[in-house]
Amino acid sequence: MSKTRLIALLAMIAPYCPADDLITTRENLFAPVSDLHQSQERCYADLDLNADGTNDLVLSESMSLGGTGGLIFNLYLGVGNDRYRLMDQFLAGVMAVETNGHGRLLWSYSHMSAGSGTLQYRSFDRKGRYEVSPAITIYPKDGGSDIANGVYNAIFGEKTRLIMTTIGTSNKGLLRTGAPQTVRKTAKP
Repeated sequence: MSKTRLIALLAMIAPYCPADDLITTRENLFAPVSDLHQSQERCYADLDLNADGTNDLVLSESMSLGGTGGLIFNLYLGVGNDRYRLMDQFLAGVMAVETNGHGRLLWSYSHMSAGSGTLQYRSFDRKGRYEVSPAITIYPKDGGSDIANGVYNAIFGEKTRLIMTTIGTSNKGLLRTGAPQTVRKTAKP
């Protein structure tokens, strides 16, 4: 058997690699949600988190799945040609981007109760490895300590807060509380 035929045969019987499924296109990521019980509304932000010159993407799940803790977000690493690799999924009510000497940090805060929440960041180290900090609980806002309020305000100030773009439309069937439906302009992703 020739070397070329052996390589072709091995390629045909190569084991399935689930990591291949983690790479998807921007078109697939922004496709309408297939579950009719979920709102089509989502939000996203493009940013270059690992400073490689290719935009990465933070994309929420359907806004109808959000709660008091925030929304479920997916962090995708841009791999070029409008393709992305899923890096992480996390809950966040507010996010901020901080640029420091080592790169960029994506901070997230998620409410746990009326007066407390978890704070953590995601980043890439100098060698390109993805890191998630341990989550810490802080008590900002009413009844919180001066330190917790200072930390929260320093991270999530107006200059660093991540601005998200809303896309899609809400699903009237999900408005169970009778709240008035707001009309938002949809942005093209």
